[in-house]
Amino acid sequence: MWSLRSVPGGGSDIHDEIPRLPDGWQADMASLLMNAECSSGLVAPGTSVSLTLWPLVQANGQISEFAPWDEGNAGVPEAVMQCVKGLRSQMRPLIPARDGGEAIASDEVLLTVEVRGVQ
Repeated sequence: MWSLRSVPGGGSDIHDEIPRLPDGWQADMASLLMNAECSSGLVAPGTSVSLTLWPLVQANGQISEFAPWDEGNAGVPEAVMQCVKGLRSQMRPLIPARDGGEAIASDEVLLTVEVRGVQ
């Protein structure tokens, strides 16, 4: 499961519209992770781990980087974190934030990813 939520406190900027997930994005990202070389054996079968990333979303919707976000990531294996972060360049663009109708870069959402072990 992949989802977006507002950063507590709103990030560094507050925009008219925050970044959003386009239709089909969650399914595409789940498939991307499942087929990634780094995902093999990350999580024991029948278990799951959730991690939270803080993406910098550019005006074109691309995630240019992930800022450090430690809250809620206690106990997340570093290999899981690095695997998901390593897929950034292959992630489909998000719907960017908007101010006055114009697309703008934003850091006001968190991306939560649940990684499940396949049986």
